[in-house]
Amino acid sequence: RMAAVGLAALVLIASFYYVFFADSWFDETEFAYKGWLTSEGRATPFLDFGLKHPPVSFYGQVFLQGLFGPSLLAARFLSLFFFLGLLLLLFDVVRRNAGRSLALFAVALLALHPFIIGKMVSAVPYSMVGFFGMLSVWFLFVRVRPAWVVVFSSVAMAAAILSRYNILPLLPLLWLLVFFRFKRWNLFFLSIAASVGALGVMWAPFALLDFEYALSYAAIMFGPFAKLLPLEFFDAGEVSSVSG
Repeated sequence: RMAAVGLAALVLIASFYYVFFADSWFDETEFAYKGWLTSEGRATPFLDFGLKHPPVSFYGQVFLQGLFGPSLLAARFLSLFFFLGLLLLLFDVVRRNAGRSLALFAVALLALHPFIIGKMVSAVPYSMVGFFGMLSVWFLFVRVRPAWVVVFSSVAMAAAILSRYNILPLLPLLWLLVFFRFKRWNLFFLSIAASVGALGVMWAPFALLDFEYALSYAAIMFGPFAKLLPLEFFDAGEVSSVSG
């Protein structure tokens, strides 16, 4: 118990330090500023500015900046909220499968690295991606009807992907995890249907704004692989600069 309290205290102290005192960097200010412009009706994604961030993370920022903006601090606090949620989910998943001691160790490995904490509480959606990804895994260990478990897990993974496009390769891994956990083909195909359907619904706002431009920015997050698609918006130099 004392180890858990000490670990929680260290995480909170380090996180609040980075929230309040870390120097801002370009990606933070760009993300928050574009969210504020959109929330105020001053600009529209793809029509007035390019946007590499997917709709879940971007419209989350739009909503936040509409309430508190323009504010970089509010965006960092949102990231802190998702980071703490990620740690709690990680702890619970490992505790259910390997015990409390290993769960604390897993949290410590992730949370006691200053670079990781600094990135996770910055005003960009790293912690949001981690939270929804871990939520997807956590749902698989909830003791309710397997069909509901699979649907919730698949939708959470879709939300993670639409927080940062280039974790898309995790989606087939989730489908395989569902199959090997439940060993039922119907749940495997349910996971595919639920995740693809959720991706379509959540990506629809971008598709309605400018389908080809939105697709181009999604593809560009995969770096050189974007050149395999018949999209002419970017040359090779822009591919490398945008996908970071």
